[in-house]
Formats: sequence, structure tokens, C-alpha cells
Amino acid sequence: MKRIGKKGLFGIITIALILIVGSLLLFNQSSQDHEAEINENLGFRMDTYELVELPQDEVPYIGSAVSLEPDVPTDNNGIVMTNHQGELYYNPLKIGRYAKSFLISYDKENDEAFLEKAELHGEKLLDMAEEHNGGLYFPYSIDFDLHGFGEDIMEGPWFSAMTQGEILSAFTRLYQYTEDEKYLNAAHKTFQSMKNLKSDNDVWVSLIDEDGYLWLEEYPQDTPTYALNGFLFAIFGVYDYYLLEQDEEVKNYIEGSLTTVKHYLPEFRVEGEISYYCRDHHVQSDRYHMIHISQLEKLSKISGDSFFKEEASKFKEDFELTEES
Repeated sequence: MKRIGKKGLFGIITIALILIVGSLLLFNQSSQDHEAEINENLGFRMDTYELVELPQDEVPYIGSAVSLEPDVPTDNNGIVMTNHQGELYYNPLKIGRYAKSFLISYDKENDEAFLEKAELHGEKLLDMAEEHNGGLYFPYSIDFDLHGFGEDIMEGPWFSAMTQGEILSAFTRLYQYTEDEKYLNAAHKTFQSMKNLKSDNDVWVSLIDEDGYLWLEEYPQDTPTYALNGFLFAIFGVYDYYLLEQDEEVKNYIEGSLTTVKHYLPEFRVEGEISYYCRDHHVQSDRYHMIHISQLEKLSKISGDSFFKEEASKFKEDFELTEES
């Protein structure tokens, strides 16, 4: 047998290393290029996630306690109102948040008055609701100028997936506290609103984009803006609802949403700078950048996927670089 010299052996080892490194790079590239399959029944791309059942005091939408008479504008019945350009109106997002906050105060104080206040706000949401194609929608009565550009005006009444998610969470918790079926039914119909897609409905807060990805849209318009924070807040509301009965269909919508976020997140990150508020306008905001970080950390907790925590760390590093410059 012919002996292999040192140079020949070195050459063989070098070739072997090149092949190994090349294989690893190809594997990594194929992982990066992975694209989730479209679910034939639902119509959107969906990867599988092992959702984590967090305790109630750790869920993303837990909220905070409030006093029985919070220092905010209210109507004669004690329902919170919001000032918009000098006029008070019923903001469905804020009403949903206060419904949950009164429940948290009820837990802490064990005072039935807080539970009554929570139900008062739940009843107001039911009074405000519009039903379209089996879904309950909660309208904003005001005209809203997105980003203050004077170009993208949300004309009232309009709806928002972020608000639908918040209220879905509120009805879920009201049912957990009261066991009143009207709140459970309202939760079912609110979730239905998030299944009514833009392609099939005049009134909608969800869509599947041209590449097959599901979006829960904060500002539904003919040309969606794809706002990140509103999408993530909407996911948190669906997650609360999922914990109630752990229905497989609800899980699918969470998985579809997570798949979308994972796919498009690089389009929101600006390396070394502040992230974009939405894909359409590329507005940058320190405040919303910090919200994105917190939301991504929470997504990691509910999804069991470290990807979202790793991305949150990158967003933190980006913010630190802006502070240094």
C-alpha cells in the first residue's frame, strides 16, 4: 500500500474540513430559507409551536390594579372615557383594559365593588358591539390620523385587531370570574371577528397576505400598514382565550400569527437603530421600540421559542447603540 505523505495527508484533512463546513453552511442556509407550509383548511402558513400554559399572574395581558374611582374622565355611570381633540368618547380599548384592571383590584382587595365595576365596563362593551358575519366588533367613533401625516385617516366607525384582542381577553376573564355565559358567548364571537378575513368580508381586522401569512391588523385599510405592536398585542388576547378552553383551532391562529412574526421581524428591525413601527411607513419611535422588546420577550414565554428572546436581545443592543451615538 502506498504511504500518504504529510502534504497529502494535510490536503485530505483540508478537503474534509471544507466539505464539513460547507455542509454546515448549507444546513444553516436551508434553515434560514425554511418557509412554513400553508394549512389547506385555514389558508395561511403555520409552523407548530409548543405553547406554554403560563399562570394567570404571568400572562402578557395581566394589566395592573386601579382604584375604584380612577383619576380619568368618566361618564355619569362611572365608565371611563377618552379625550380626543377636546371631546370625550368611549374608547373600546381603554374600556377593555379597565374591565381587567378592576378584576385585578378585586383580587387584591376582595371588594365586590371592583367586580361590579368590571362588569359595568363589560356591559358597556356589549352595548357598543356591532355584529358582522357572526363576529362582534367594537368601533372607534372618532376619525384618527395615523402618525399625524394627514394621509392615512381612519374614519369612524373603524375597528382594530389590537382592540379586538384586548376585549377578547377582557371577556375571557370576566367569564372566569363570573361564570356568566354571556361573556363566554361574547368571547366566542369576538374571536370569530378575528377569523373573518379581508378577502371575504367588508368588515375585517385580519388578512392573509399575498405570500400566505396571517396578519391581525391594527389599522385595517385597503392598503394595510402592518403595525407590529398592535399585531403582537392582538396575539396576547387570542392567547388568553386559548388558555380558557385550549381549543385546537384557536391554537392554530396563534401558531399562524407567530409564524408571520418570525418571518417578517427582520423587516421591522433596523440594525443599530430604532425599529420600525409598521412596515408601510417606517416611522421610528423610542417608545414603541421598547414596547417591541417587551412584547418579543413575552412571545418567547408563551411560544416556548427562544428565537423571540434572542431577537429581543438584538433590539436591546440596537437601542444601546442609539444611546451611545
